[in-house]
Amino acid sequence: MMRVSLAIVPAFLFAMRNAAAADGAPPSDFAPANQAQETESRAAPGAREYLGRRGQLVITSGTQFDFRREVLGSSDAGLDTVSTVTLMPSLDYFVTDHLTLGGSIGLGLTTWNTGNEPAIFFSISPRVGYHVPVGDRISFWPQIQAAYGRGLLSYWDIESESLGAAVPMIVELTPHFFIGAGPDYRFTKSLRNFGSSYNEFAGSMGVTSMVGGWI
Repeated sequence: MMRVSLAIVPAFLFAMRNAAAADGAPPSDFAPANQAQETESRAAPGAREYLGRRGQLVITSGTQFDFRREVLGSSDAGLDTVSTVTLMPSLDYFVTDHLTLGGSIGLGLTTWNTGNEPAIFFSISPRVGYHVPVGDRISFWPQIQAAYGRGLLSYWDIESESLGAAVPMIVELTPHFFIGAGPDYRFTKSLRNFGSSYNEFAGSMGVTSMVGGWI
């Protein structure tokens, strides 16, 4: 009797396994990892739409705050502290998942510690970015941009060319709406026309913030 009972046990376990397979339940040894489950849930039909998909158009109202020390090359030669605040509305398009191409226009105000009159300037900036999700609603969006700017004063004008990078962290508050902020760095070559013309080179570090959404 004992031998018969022991023989039934393997048969019973085999039957239970086949029943589980028929119900679509995978064996525990083949259970997907948490990361794979998250990826599948983001791509599942009917799932909440996430930022970073091909074909999305992103609209942002951005702001840059830049601070730097620069060397003046005129009769006022020396070190000066420069502060710039720029409003930068922009458009970006996801040409593939994660990869963006876009640009922004900027309207800014620059002040100098030496007491020079503040300058108002306009700029245009094409850029490329790559969106990197790190959580359900959190991601990083590194961007590289070039810019051309023109500033005007009553008695001089400034033309500038710059190359910069920013790494804002994005938080999706609701579907299609997010906020973001992160560090940025720019290297700028400026041509100043102040009686005589001279070039000036400067690096600046600051913070980029944005509020935006996508369609």
